[in-house]
Amino acid sequence: MLSTVSTPKRLRKWPTRKVGLGKRDSGLIRHRGKFNGRVANARIFDEMTEPGRFLWSFVNDTPLKNSWRQGAEVPSKTGSSKKCHEP
Repeated sequence: MLSTVSTPKRLRKWPTRKVGLGKRDSGLIRHRGKFNGRVANARIFDEMTEPGRFLWSFVNDTPLKNSWRQGAEVPSKTGSSKKCHEP
């Protein structure tokens, strides 16, 4: 069931009464609190802005040009990635 509502636009419309139905499907989040949190986050995300606009805002609408040659050179975090996770 969750696979049919995996995008924020679909998930925000997921009725609370259907949350219990998903517990029977082993491919779903089974903890009601986690599922409700995911639905709430999707609704907030959708209200804020369209996803692309939201993500591009962290890099001033400019593509980043990196010159890494090996995977070991790629940092695990950057200034932009940290901004995405700030409350």
